[in-house]
Amino acid sequence: MKIFFLLGLLFSFNAFSFEVCDFRDTTDLFHSFKVDAVKPRVSRNPKRFTFIEKQMIHLTVTQRDWFGGANREEALSIFSEKGNIRHYRIEDKAYALALYYPQGTEYGAFFELRNSTFKIMAEIIDGQIICKL
Repeated sequence: MKIFFLLGLLFSFNAFSFEVCDFRDTTDLFHSFKVDAVKPRVSRNPKRFTFIEKQMIHLTVTQRDWFGGANREEALSIFSEKGNIRHYRIEDKAYALALYYPQGTEYGAFFELRNSTFKIMAEIIDGQIICKL
C-alpha cells in the first residue's frame, strides 16, 4: 500500500514535465500551455525591450539567411513590426519565446533564461519547432 502511495506522489509531481522539443509546432505548444494554464508575460513595445530581449531578438532575426547581416538596430526594427516576446515560468525555470511574422509567416526562437544569460533551445520556422539540442 505504501508503494502505491509513493508512486502516486511521484507521478503527481511530474504531471507537467516541460520539454519544447516534445512539440511539433507552435500550435501544439500553445495548446499545451492553454490546457496546463501556463500564461505568458508579453513584451511588444520596442522602447521597453531589455538588453537581454534585444540580444535574443538579434539572434532570432539573423538566423534567417535573408537577414543574416543585420545589425542589432536593423534586427530590432524588423522584429518590432509584427513581433513579440512571450516570457514563461514553467517548473521554476524561465523561458522566452521570440516570435515575429515577416510576410505573415511565423518565425522565431525559444530560449531558456538563466540569470542574465540565455540559451537557444529551438528555432521556429514556418511555425515548426526545430530543436537545437
